[in-house]
Amino acid sequence: MPAVIHGTEHRPLIVGRTLFDYADEVSQAVPASCRRTGRCRECVVEVRQGGDGLSPRTDAEAYLPGHFRLACQAHIEDMSADVEFSIIRRRMRILGASVRPVGTMDPVVTADDLAVRYAGQPIDLRRNHVLGLAIDVGTSTVAFEIIDLLTGNAVAGGALENPQRFGGSDVMTRISYEKDFPGTMRLALRRALNHQLRDLYRENRIDRHEVYEAVVVANSTMRDLFFGIDIAPIGEWPYRSITEQAMRDGEASSTWVRGRAHEVGLLMNPHGRVVGAPLIASHVGADTAADLVAIDLEGGSGVRMLVDIGTNTEVVVTDGTRYLAASCPAGPAFEGGLVRFGMPGADGAIESVRLQGDGFAYETIGDEAPTGICGSGLVDILAELRRANWMNTEGRFRDGLDEYLVA
Repeated sequence: MPAVIHGTEHRPLIVGRTLFDYADEVSQAVPASCRRTGRCRECVVEVRQGGDGLSPRTDAEAYLPGHFRLACQAHIEDMSADVEFSIIRRRMRILGASVRPVGTMDPVVTADDLAVRYAGQPIDLRRNHVLGLAIDVGTSTVAFEIIDLLTGNAVAGGALENPQRFGGSDVMTRISYEKDFPGTMRLALRRALNHQLRDLYRENRIDRHEVYEAVVVANSTMRDLFFGIDIAPIGEWPYRSITEQAMRDGEASSTWVRGRAHEVGLLMNPHGRVVGAPLIASHVGADTAADLVAIDLEGGSGVRMLVDIGTNTEVVVTDGTRYLAASCPAGPAFEGGLVRFGMPGADGAIESVRLQGDGFAYETIGDEAPTGICGSGLVDILAELRRANWMNTEGRFRDGLDEYLVA
């Protein structure tokens, strides 16, 4: 009998039911804040199979391309074939609070017995905590961490699937999408991130007013999109952010971006500052700049190389006197793109694989039943196949096989 499928859960098709109804039935939380009227545009799902059996797209879904739908708007109309869907805004399991404190501290946000100060100027009365946010906006995954600005210790952290995926899986596609639906992707990310932050604050008994600064790193496109800066120039020759061009023209001293929380729409102290870290050049953005600081590439010796593999991949090479940087669109392969059972690093993803006898042993995120495989699992499989000579350097399997089963 045809069914609606989400992960490993199957439910019979019933005409008139929405995909939201089926998500409820299998206890999968779909983001929404408008009581399922389609106004909040948060319940985006990806229909992987059987889209023709759903009701026509409504006006509320006009901004979504082909296989993306709003769960509250998509009804079952045809019972002749399976319908498979997945939720876009899943909570990722790739990051927890860091156990290593920050080294030398010189924060712009300080506090004394009377006030919290930004660069010496009072911005609030002293509260129980003085906190900051570190946010990495990846094309596929968004990671964040709450930091105690007085001690440098991490308080809590988390990650989520970037809900902007309906605008395309790579930055160039999203630049094109932004031209047609300006502001839509920024709003989707803001709502998703604030939703996760609200939960994190509640779990850790944090008042959002105690968060006074946020530093955002991302590739050039994602950073500018976060701050509402026109990203069209990054998609055209010479592929530069407006901030980079302004610096080159002598109109600005750097590519840093700064704004207040209430201007950016981030859930923290409204008068707190949100800072976008500087870009390097073109598509080599603030995330790479943060990488260089984190590993202190400048402090080493000899020839060194940094490789940041993601949907947008960056490479930096130095011989100690000269630095060369490049960027390339690696695609969302490590987030499940174009992989039959691929998925991001969420619960149920196979994250670790090893050969055991004539088969494979594996571990899943959250120790749940496997629903797919994420990037670390893919890397493990390739490494194990090469180690055992089950696959040659050209990627061909031994004995003429065309597949291996991980089960």
